[in-house]
Amino acid sequence: MNLFCKSTVLPLPFAIKVVPQVMLLFFLLGMNLKTMAQQGDNQKTTKPISHQIGLRHDNDLILLTDRYYTSGLFLTYRHRLKNGFLNSDNEQLSFSLRQEIITPRYLSTHIIEQLDRAYVGFMALKAGWSRVRDKSLVETDFLLGIAGEASGAGAFQRWYHDTVLFSQSPTWVGEMENSVHYNLYANYLYEWQLAPNPFSIYMAVKPQMAFGTRDIYLHPEMVLYLGRRNPLSSSIAHHQIGSKEQELFFALRTGYRLV
Repeated sequence: MNLFCKSTVLPLPFAIKVVPQVMLLFFLLGMNLKTMAQQGDNQKTTKPISHQIGLRHDNDLILLTDRYYTSGLFLTYRHRLKNGFLNSDNEQLSFSLRQEIITPRYLSTHIIEQLDRAYVGFMALKAGWSRVRDKSLVETDFLLGIAGEASGAGAFQRWYHDTVLFSQSPTWVGEMENSVHYNLYANYLYEWQLAPNPFSIYMAVKPQMAFGTRDIYLHPEMVLYLGRRNPLSSSIAHHQIGSKEQELFFALRTGYRLV
């Protein structure tokens, strides 16, 4: 919004006595100040982003369901390294605090035998490192968390249903016992740009693997990105920061998870 949307001219009596040289001086001075301001704005605009804080919330409420993986809350900090561990300027660190809620199909029953799965709450810290090259990305993550009542997920969901939704809260009967979990994750991605912006097309292959007490799997995946997208090194498609260019795209994924 422009606060100065209309200019106002005051007819001052002495304005007609201003000599042309003085008017020209003021004009040049104004142009110079405007140019300097634009240069400063451009420098601010083009300065790469090196820090980012993000908040993400998953919820199946939009699908009018409340079962299995029903919600998740993620607070993430990302930092782009100037000189990374491998002396590269395309390395990035990430740290996230997360809470996930997994529930059975029937939420109102107090009979454990009627549950198709146990209630599980999970809270964890996750630290990650990634490196981007021209067309490829390598990413590793380490996760340490606690499952069970100590995660606070059950108490949070009951509060949410009682206070926000004003609906019957899940019983959380037969909740999984408290346990500590750790996991290692490794991803590799290679992508091809098939068409440039403004409607770019990227195709990527992404093998992933996980090993630990929470997840064990192999997951090869293929992804097709369609729309306006930044290069791999600064695209939100791969959680990479650094650019302020806007992106608007969608992705089609297909994969197979072997557990």
